[in-house]
Amino acid sequence: MNAATEMTGTHTVELRFRAADWEKLQQYLFPGDDDEHGAVLLCGSTSDRGHLTLLVREVVRAEDGIDYVAGTRGYRLLTGEFVTTQLRRAKDAKLVYLAAHNHGGDLQVSFSRADLASHERGYPTLLAVSGEHVGGLVLARRALAGDIWLTDGTRRPVQRTVVIGDELHVLGDGQLYPPRSSATTDEIYSRQTLAFGDAGQDRLSRLRVAIVGAGGVGMLVIQLLARLGVGSFVIIDPDHVSRSNLSRLPEARLQDAVGRFGPGLLGRLAHTFGLNRPTPKVDLARRIVHGANRRAVVAAIQGDIADDTTARAIVGCDFVFLAADTMLARDVVNQIAYQYLIPTLQIGSKVVVSSKTGDVLDVFGVIRSLGAVPGCLRCNDLVNVTKLAEEAVATAEQRRNQRYVDDPEITAPSVITLNAMAVGWAVNDFMQYATGIGRPSSGFRILRTKPAAVGQPQFTIQEPHVDPNCHVCGTKPYSAFAFGDGVDLPTRIR
Repeated sequence: MNAATEMTGTHTVELRFRAADWEKLQQYLFPGDDDEHGAVLLCGSTSDRGHLTLLVREVVRAEDGIDYVAGTRGYRLLTGEFVTTQLRRAKDAKLVYLAAHNHGGDLQVSFSRADLASHERGYPTLLAVSGEHVGGLVLARRALAGDIWLTDGTRRPVQRTVVIGDELHVLGDGQLYPPRSSATTDEIYSRQTLAFGDAGQDRLSRLRVAIVGAGGVGMLVIQLLARLGVGSFVIIDPDHVSRSNLSRLPEARLQDAVGRFGPGLLGRLAHTFGLNRPTPKVDLARRIVHGANRRAVVAAIQGDIADDTTARAIVGCDFVFLAADTMLARDVVNQIAYQYLIPTLQIGSKVVVSSKTGDVLDVFGVIRSLGAVPGCLRCNDLVNVTKLAEEAVATAEQRRNQRYVDDPEITAPSVITLNAMAVGWAVNDFMQYATGIGRPSSGFRILRTKPAAVGQPQFTIQEPHVDPNCHVCGTKPYSAFAFGDGVDLPTRIR
């Protein structure tokens, strides 16, 4: 079977970088001398519905003349000692080994015959020794081609290379991958394409976005994403609509809270037969999405993100919004963002009320960027370990009742306009990331409508603390960063 035949099939392969690692690889391979250079990438991996994503955890430079030397059958090669050292590291950590080198050019690149011949000579042995996938990459300045040898004995190209940072960069080999879209933009989106073009609209339609929490904040996010034209949704929430939700859930109706037969005698009788249930929030969310875009794909999951099977529904997403109010949700989504290299925004709003006087002391919304750069919620003490432990042993009813105010019997204030303040900023951030306009990929942003003190600014950017020893986003061998399916999530196993 020749290489072209072996590389066909239904499986797809994506390579995902953080912007800092992509820039590091570019600096190694393109120092300005128009020569060929080499490097090795150590990657975590995740498989979802026949799609393999390789997550770049580390970029290792091959020093010219020491690790990358003149070849006997090709122009240059990695030395046996360097390959052995890096392959052993990959094997010990259960990571994928990828050898990279560069060719000339800009927007197109492909392997030479000598490159492919070297793969056929060497990769079967590397595959047998490693026990994990192995492969080779060749880069031009704005293109990448890959030859990935899978543990099942097949070979696949890299169809798509994704770089997450201030904006979303998607690269292919400039020839076959990714296929260019010829779709024309629906008239519904004609005004917004004046801002980011047909290509930006096409990008939105291809993204799979997760929203964790379909309450007052999350439902507004869902409504805006649906109107933007996002093509695929994963929506997670365990709860039903209640009367107290109606003032802050867009498009919710009284019937969603009390059931279709109402709260009267008939409704109570119907309820005993299971016929008068309130609407699950995820079903309301699906209704909102399809009301704006019938073609959108919606996975509505009535469950808790803290449960392992539920959490794994979002690991294949392109972007995540965290709009849930539990510490378990924070902890799980925070780790997913870094373990799977998924850009994530945590959104919340808060009204601080004096427990003594009832006066409003502070009103603010917060948007925290996660996944693309170090400085996670754990690094910044934003996962309360005591409350995390309490939730881990609480019943489902207790978990729903927790709202993190001083008195657990008091429900936290929530106002739709305050939620909208933070949500609008966050969804704009996502839109600018996805369409190429650009946004800050790091920082915790605080928006205040009532500053707590005279002279305090209404907008503040906090640079997150970065702990290099963090077990989520740090650089130590035990960190979950970019490990994909190779390490466990902090979830409940049922």
